[in-house]
Amino acid sequence: MVAFEELPYDIILKIVESLSGDTKTLCNLRLVSKSFNHLAVSTLFSGFSFSPSHDELEKCHAMFSDLSMQKTSVFALTKTLGLKLGIWWDPFVEQYAKPWFNLWDLMLPTMTNLQTVEWTYWLPWSCPIKWVNGFIKALGSLKNLTNLTISFHNDHPPPALSLVPICGLRKLSIRWCLYRGVGEELMAQITSLLARCPDLQAFLFSIDIQISSHRNIKPTITLKELLEGFHSLSAPLKLRRLSTRGVVSCPEDFVAHMRHFQFLEELEVKLDPSTSASDHMGGICAILRRESIHLKVFSITTLHHLEVIRYLSSFSAIERFSLQSLDPLDDHPTSIDSFFSALTQHRQTLKSLRLDINRKSPWPQALKSHFQKEAGMYRSLRVLCSRVYVTPEDATSTDFRSLHDWLNTVTRLPSLQRLECPYVAYKTGSYYLKRDSDDLIDRGVHSPCTNGFVRQVVRAFVQNRKPKFEIDTRQFI
Repeated sequence: MVAFEELPYDIILKIVESLSGDTKTLCNLRLVSKSFNHLAVSTLFSGFSFSPSHDELEKCHAMFSDLSMQKTSVFALTKTLGLKLGIWWDPFVEQYAKPWFNLWDLMLPTMTNLQTVEWTYWLPWSCPIKWVNGFIKALGSLKNLTNLTISFHNDHPPPALSLVPICGLRKLSIRWCLYRGVGEELMAQITSLLARCPDLQAFLFSIDIQISSHRNIKPTITLKELLEGFHSLSAPLKLRRLSTRGVVSCPEDFVAHMRHFQFLEELEVKLDPSTSASDHMGGICAILRRESIHLKVFSITTLHHLEVIRYLSSFSAIERFSLQSLDPLDDHPTSIDSFFSALTQHRQTLKSLRLDINRKSPWPQALKSHFQKEAGMYRSLRVLCSRVYVTPEDATSTDFRSLHDWLNTVTRLPSLQRLECPYVAYKTGSYYLKRDSDDLIDRGVHSPCTNGFVRQVVRAFVQNRKPKFEIDTRQFI
């Protein structure tokens, strides 16, 4: 028998990295030997998360002491930094926040391998603007920083916030969690930042609020505004991923930057708040087809425009497809039949399929019928998400035949590893446009009756059939 220490290094490394969330075990592992200490330290300090909190001041002072006396070099191993910082002046802040900024002044220059920063703009952890801008300036001096995510909560940042020191990113992600539109100053900061990233490969902008409120965001955010900075780039980008949520995405704004999209592999256009969202999606698909851009990942919220189907039918390469349909026009039999006909083009490559139609519709039955005929051909499909339609009467009378038939059908998928089957919660889906509890099938998204019934049927199925894939019945909106 081979001793653990005699295993190949890369296998031992993967085992240790799998313990990344288990701090206690990793700390104990450091005591085993010098080699395990090295591996454990690399994993322990590969990611750090900070917020300037009074409760952690003792820890802050201890790290400051070690760094100032050069007792540690572990932060050179840090690749990901998470922090919570807002900007809202309060004289009390200085008592507990200033030591953290003193620590960061020492720490950041030692993070020579820092690649990713995840910044949550959160006012409860608020600091003076000059401190935050100083921190951003220090981040900008790190040569290996390539990925930046900023999530805005609570309130708009002040106009004085400056992202100017940051440049050269390969991935930029902005999450907007407010019920008001982005201000002119911040939008200018975002577009200017894009213009300073000639090697950008991924840009994500998401309005992360309730679906029913997207059309109330003022001012409306458009793709034209977001990508304005691309005009300043002298050479075309090799952008591989573009993702928007809650953004008006007109085809003319897309085609205006076509020189940057020739290498596009992943496109997500979700929740366009315009009343012309379907036409927008159709226009973009027509452009993709004309330019022979064959996506590997495609995520949309409207399907019925003919150009969408034409695009899906024009090539064979999609690995992950997601439809979160908010438009009942997608339920027309012609649209559904055309979609499944187009989907067969991607049977050999498709690894993940997510059909989230959260209203009473023909989709669950259509998908089951399709897999009853074609399941064996989807040899690469690993993840499947599709809602199941269960009436309160089904749950009350424990009529599990429909759900059981669906579970039996998916067992025909040869490579399936994960099935997600939340239940349909709404009659028409009007909830997405207005909050209407009368539209609920069972008067409560987390109805204990329907929810318990689905879990019970799945539990019995797992016990009896012992499928090779996991089944997740958790409800989501």
